Amino acid sequence: MKEGLSELSEQLRQAETPSAKERLQVLYWLKQDPAPSISAIAKGVGKHRNTVQTWLSNYREGGVEGMFKIKKSPGGVRVIPQWAETALGRRLQELNHGFSSYGKVQQWLAETLGIEAEYHAVYQMTRYRLKAKLKVARPQNCKQDSVQREAFKQTIADALNLLSQYTHRVGQHERPIRYFAQDEIRFGLHTFIGRLITACGVKPIGQWQWLFKAFWLYGAVESATGESFFLQFSHVDTVCYQWFLDEFSQAYPHSLNILQVDNGRFHPSFVTLAREFKVRTVKPLAGEGLELFGTYSSSPSIDEVHA
Repeated sequence: MKEGLSELSEQLRQAETPSAKERLQVLYWLKQDPAPSISAIAKGVGKHRNTVQTWLSNYREGGVEGMFKIKKSPGGVRVIPQWAETALGRRLQELNHGFSSYGKVQQWLAETLGIEAEYHAVYQMTRYRLKAKLKVARPQNCKQDSVQREAFKQTIADALNLLSQYTHRVGQHERPIRYFAQDEIRFGLHTFIGRLITACGVKPIGQWQWLFKAFWLYGAVESATGESFFLQFSHVDTVCYQWFLDEFSQAYPHSLNILQVDNGRFHPSFVTLAREFKVRTVKPLAGEGLELFGTYSSSPSIDEVHA
């Protein structure tokens, strides 16, 4: 060995990993006079003598740096080839074609790509290498027409530009155009018992609150700024919607307001818009509803839900 005791001692002191310290410790002991046997050194570092012999063989071939190199096994042949993993990755990027389980992924690989793989291999690849996992799907109305939806996105901008040009022509340019999305949502109390674990033959009994109370929250949110306007009502009907429009118009009297609403029967076709409020409505071509449910360990009062 060309390294001296002082040099090995300094390298041993500066070593950062346990594996490097073990290898340097072997060289340090072999530099002693007299040097201990390989068996004694192997026992001292807690390794088999063949392992120590391998370290020394690497040292003879590449010095200290060669001794530090850890050879990794190439591993077995991949059951699922890289091209199949890439194809699955592209398939997982599709929003409307998710898999309901990892078993469905396994089935897709077999039927579409002809790759037969065990469930565990498919799970490891999908969950950890492709970072894909089961998620709650965002609901979408089954009657929604994707062609009409895209056409609406393309035409609404042209319609707003045309409206802006018209307001300038008639001298209404001091009134900005504001675009709001409007909808209603119900909040209320309803008991969810779920399933209970009991002994065989014992039918569980769950506490049930028979009285159902609810209220409706009407809201409009401006997409450009996030500014919102909300009012609470007892029902969702033409009377309450007319009241909401009147209050909304009084809150924004200095702008030309456009409301995007769904196809609810009580919406603008059945309400009256006061002339001075200048509220306009636009109906999208596919309406969707939204419901929120909350579960509680103990049933609160409707006043707590209000709060």
